[in-house]
Amino acid sequence: MVTTTVCPFGPELQEFWEMRHDLFSRFDEGIRIDAAGLFGVKPEELALRTAARVRGRTVLDALCGVGGTVIAFARTGKLVTTCDIDPDRLAMARENARIYGVENRITFLVDDIREVMGRVEADAVYLDPPWGGKSAAERDRFGLDDYRLDGRDLLRRAFAITPQVILSMPPNFVLSDLVPFGRDFSVEQAIRNGDLLYLNAHFA
Repeated sequence: MVTTTVCPFGPELQEFWEMRHDLFSRFDEGIRIDAAGLFGVKPEELALRTAARVRGRTVLDALCGVGGTVIAFARTGKLVTTCDIDPDRLAMARENARIYGVENRITFLVDDIREVMGRVEADAVYLDPPWGGKSAAERDRFGLDDYRLDGRDLLRRAFAITPQVILSMPPNFVLSDLVPFGRDFSVEQAIRNGDLLYLNAHFA
């Protein structure tokens, strides 16, 4: 792919900058993003595919980021509650949702997700805890203890809300970490241009 612009977040994220229109098809209409969002946001087509699998009307998207998956849930007709402890990132997500015309389907909360999960009801919970950067996918293995937030704790809190939970994982995730929860799950592979970008565990 021919590089037409230089990534404003540094050369280490150039490959992600070049796929920015896959992340947000309306990127040039004013999408707001930061370095962590550029690396972490799911490609739009893949996020919509995941959202379409969710049953029910309401979703708690537990960790908002710049809003890619939040927007996908709203675009597939869901009412979404989402949060972030960083008001600036939440403002990015809100503006991005406005560009897609779905901000009225999303409740944005500036809060700690662990607090929110104790008081919100939803038909489904989507968890995409921060991995810790690009190097996370390059490790030999990645498990629940390697997320920047306690993955086991987040899953326990999510299952207290609903059995329908989706956990996003790097491609090197050790699936045996999910077995002790005693719940059936299927694994969705997110593939772009032949590359495995990430996995989603869908609990029924």
